[in-house]
Amino acid sequence: MYPELPDQDGLTTSLTERSFWVNNPYDQPVYVELDVLLPSFLKRKKWKIDFRNAGGYRFQLPPRG
Repeated sequence: MYPELPDQDGLTTSLTERSFWVNNPYDQPVYVELDVLLPSFLKRKKWKIDFRNAGGYRFQLPPRG
């Protein structure tokens, strides 16, 4: 599946509410920091990414969490 469809409405629909998982394989807590780089054509359109999890783009995961 490719998220980019031919028009802006299709692209918006395919990316809205998109989710992913991050896990910690280590035996100690770790901090995760997500760094998202939008393509230049989306930046020109003033698009942005919002993280809805607690902590936003930076959060801590427990061991094996």
